[in-house]
Amino acid sequence: MSDEFRPQPAASAFLSFALGLVLARALISPWLAAAALGAGAAMLLATRLPRRARAAVLVGLVSAGLAIGAKERGATARELAMIVATGDGRFVRVTVPVEGDWHELEDGRRRLVARSFRVALPDGDERAVPRRIAITTADEPPDVLESAFVEAEGFLRRNERGTYRLTVKSARLISTRGEASRWSAALWNRRLARELRAAAGDWRTASLGSALVEALVLGRHARLPDEMLESYQRGGTYHLLVFSGMQIALLAGALRWLARLAGLRRSADALLLGVAFFAPAFIGADPSVSRSSWMLGLLIFTRLWERPVSATSALFASALVRLVLCPWELDDPGFALTYAATAGILVGGRALASLAGSRAGAFSFGAGAEIATFPLTLLYFNRIVPVGSLATLVAGPILTAMLVGGVIACALCLVSHDAVFVVLDAIGSSNEVVIAINRAVADDAGLSIAMPAPPGWLVAAAFALGVITIARGRAAFFPLVLAAPLVASIALGVARADAGEAEIRFLDVGQGDGILLRSGRGAILVDAGGSSRDPSFGRRVLVPRLADAGVRRLDAIVLSHPHPDHCGGIPAAMRDFDVGRVIVARRHVAAPCVQRVMDEALRLGVPVADAESAGGLAIGAIELTRIALDTKFRRAPENNGSLVFAAQVAGRSLLLTGDIEKEAETVLRYDSPGSLAADILKVPHHGSASSSTGSFLDLVAPRIAIVSCGRDNPFGHPAGVVVDSLAGKWARVYRTDLHGTIVLRIEDRKVFLQKEFDTPSRSH
Repeated sequence: MSDEFRPQPAASAFLSFALGLVLARALISPWLAAAALGAGAAMLLATRLPRRARAAVLVGLVSAGLAIGAKERGATARELAMIVATGDGRFVRVTVPVEGDWHELEDGRRRLVARSFRVALPDGDERAVPRRIAITTADEPPDVLESAFVEAEGFLRRNERGTYRLTVKSARLISTRGEASRWSAALWNRRLARELRAAAGDWRTASLGSALVEALVLGRHARLPDEMLESYQRGGTYHLLVFSGMQIALLAGALRWLARLAGLRRSADALLLGVAFFAPAFIGADPSVSRSSWMLGLLIFTRLWERPVSATSALFASALVRLVLCPWELDDPGFALTYAATAGILVGGRALASLAGSRAGAFSFGAGAEIATFPLTLLYFNRIVPVGSLATLVAGPILTAMLVGGVIACALCLVSHDAVFVVLDAIGSSNEVVIAINRAVADDAGLSIAMPAPPGWLVAAAFALGVITIARGRAAFFPLVLAAPLVASIALGVARADAGEAEIRFLDVGQGDGILLRSGRGAILVDAGGSSRDPSFGRRVLVPRLADAGVRRLDAIVLSHPHPDHCGGIPAAMRDFDVGRVIVARRHVAAPCVQRVMDEALRLGVPVADAESAGGLAIGAIELTRIALDTKFRRAPENNGSLVFAAQVAGRSLLLTGDIEKEAETVLRYDSPGSLAADILKVPHHGSASSSTGSFLDLVAPRIAIVSCGRDNPFGHPAGVVVDSLAGKWARVYRTDLHGTIVLRIEDRKVFLQKEFDTPSRSH
């Protein structure tokens, strides 16, 4: 029997500790529970019976998980108190170790990322925070290549994922301190990255090649274009871009071969141990790098100690150590995906290979990783790619060749930039082949599927049961127990595919608008949210919102006006859903955001219609009629020129107002007063004080008013005067920043407010 199919104590140890971390988040007093379990473990150990001793160890690990989880919960509470102490709008000073270099975002801003920082509190004290932080500025920041620390002053915020961002208004508020050690592996990494960029220059293909080399060889993904990242994600090949086991295995194999070639067989294992220690220092201690390095180190160490362990035991031991050091990563996507994929290869792949035979070995291991990550990709990204293993088999050799070319380019940086340019240009050109493979899978074959996210508790339960099967030596059942979340996702998609008589969803898209109108299996999307500073918005936020609703087809996408917070998500929606047509106003066509929409529509073959000539829209019990607003406005012409729609939804009236302001409201009051009365109002311009005049609201007389705006948005939306005015008109006010996605179901002319649970991984 293979070692991988025998009982695995390390799996039991990992699961026990993880259970303790989970309980620490749920119990009122995890310290008391940890003490009780610790006492129980001591009593079991006192019996000296083998079974009770093993049980005592597992109970002790649960107790340790509770204690460490309680400590982490306390640290999180102190962090939140720190944010409260700094106060809204107050500048704080932050000190971060230099781990990378500044990189330029698509909107021209510069960003520096670190895995931890220290913050100066108003009382003069400093606090260390072991969380990731991103410092962003619109100015040209100081050079940090040779520096040890960066100090910056700005506005500090914590997002829902527990990471931080510091917005700095001026480069004068950023300074460097200390010099990096010349022996620092991270400094070598930064120098190589800068040499690669200098060699690529401004040539687009070579520049893309340098970004790929930084990702594949140096573990830096910041410069990869979002359009390319989305292509890899939709094609099921994104994991090939992550610095992980493939790179470390190739490096270890090359060093081992060279050592044996030089007759240093006894030194080969020492070299491999060196790789295990060097890789995290050079690349950074991300979960994928730590997992690969620690597994390699444990396997080599136990072999030198003449107590070799199986790869599966090394995997779970690595995961246990990672959680002890970083307990907050328990529900981190990077941690979950890297360990699940490796378990899928080691356990699920072997189980599938034993059934399929040796000829299907490579495919079996790829399929094992795919099956193991299906529940997580559904939970975090609302997506599965059923043929991802096949795409990996085709694209894998190309990425491996690009990786080897990247290593050569890094070596040539010391010799000739001209030679490096040739290699980088070839790598950038090779990437086009992988993009074509991804598009063939996602666009041509339609095998990249957006689906509803399964319940998080079900995913956790499935993985816990999967680890139990491994721990008990029943690894053949591991792929089977992970099927439950996939079945749940499919069932949710089927159940939500039909919206009934009528449904209006005001999607939580942050600071923007996104309104989904559904009747039966028909759907119309009015605006799609977005951000000029976040090109990933569509795939990261909008597509999951639509997938969670059960959408498979959009009969039409209507754009009220061409601002990014209404327009930015449309291209992603067209890529992932069958779209009947896109409707825009002729006067908005020249805007950059609309041009991107039209370019993507042309590529995908989606018809684009002019709003002035498109007429009304009707699906099931929903009818949309445009209210003509053809005046040319001098002030805020794009906002005031928004398309305005009066809709009848299963016997109830709805007014969609885009971002119109007082001037447009005045025109509507005089030109179309009879069309404005509505039971439900989408409050104009996110509740800005520049809109929603008393005279306009008197004509609309809404019973329900919906404000679509972002949490802690810098514009102060909605304005207090608007909220008070709506309340004075006896309207019930609901806000996406407070209530999330707002769902109104209409049956027999009755309006029901339905609670919506959005995909938990989304933040904006």
